[in-house]
Amino acid sequence: MNILKILLITISIMACQFKASAQNDTKVLDSLYEEIEFLISESWYLEKTKQGFRVTFCRSCMENYNSYIDSTDFFSRELARSDFFLSPHIDSVSYYPILSLMPIPRAWSKQKRIDYYTDFYKPNDVLQFNITIEKKWKEEKYDAVLKKNNVLKDAILKEPLYKSNEDIFSDYRFWLPRTYWKKRTHQFNYFFERLPYTSLTINKSILIEHNKPSFFCEPMLINRNDPEFFYKKENHVETERRRTLKVIALTLGIHDYQIVN
Repeated sequence: MNILKILLITISIMACQFKASAQNDTKVLDSLYEEIEFLISESWYLEKTKQGFRVTFCRSCMENYNSYIDSTDFFSRELARSDFFLSPHIDSVSYYPILSLMPIPRAWSKQKRIDYYTDFYKPNDVLQFNITIEKKWKEEKYDAVLKKNNVLKDAILKEPLYKSNEDIFSDYRFWLPRTYWKKRTHQFNYFFERLPYTSLTINKSILIEHNKPSFFCEPMLINRNDPEFFYKKENHVETERRRTLKVIALTLGIHDYQIVN
C-alpha cells in the first residue's frame, strides 16, 4: 500500500471520528436542553442558537398559548408554542434601581401613587439569558484575556469609586464592567471581554450573558392590562430570574457558579 493510500485512509478515519464526536456532542447537548426545559417554568422559552441556546421569559405568551390550546380542536391547530414566543409578543420588564425607590408619602392619593409607580417602572428590556457553549478554552487564552481585563481594571481604580460600583470587582464571568468605564480606559484599544465558566460534565467553556444592568437592579414584569401591576407579588420576578439561572448553570455542570461574583 503506497503512502498516498495510507494518508487517505488516515484522513478518512479521522473525519469519521470527528463526525462521531460531533454527533455525540449534539446528542449530549440536546439531552441537557431537554432537561433545562423540564426544570424551568413554562413561562420560559428555550430557543437553540448556532452556538448554544437562549431562554426568554414571557408569562403572557404562555397564557395566550394555553388559551389557544383550550379553545382549539387538536386537529385544527395551526400554531405551535414557538409561534407565541415571537419577538413582538415578548413581555417587557423594567430593570429598576432598587436604591432609587423612594418611600411614598402617606398623604398621596391613590392615583398619585399609581402615576408615580407607572413612571418609575418604565419598560426598558426583556428578561433573557444567552448561553454560548464553546470548545474548552486553553489556559493560555483564558490567562491572556484575564490579564487584559485586569489592566483595564487597574486603570479604572486609579481614581476613587463609589461603593455601588460592584461590577468593577467581578471575576469577568457573570458581571462585566459597564461601558460607562470607557471614559477611564480610552487610552486602550480594547474593552473588557467576558470569561467563560467551565462545565465539569461536558468539558466545555460556557459563556453566560444576561441583560440585567447592574447588581442593584431588579426586574419588574410589565402587565399592560393591569394598571396596578407593580402591587402584585408575582410581577416581581427577580426570584424567578435567579432560580432559572441556577437551573441552567447546575444542569450544564457549572459547579463553581455564583449569581454574585
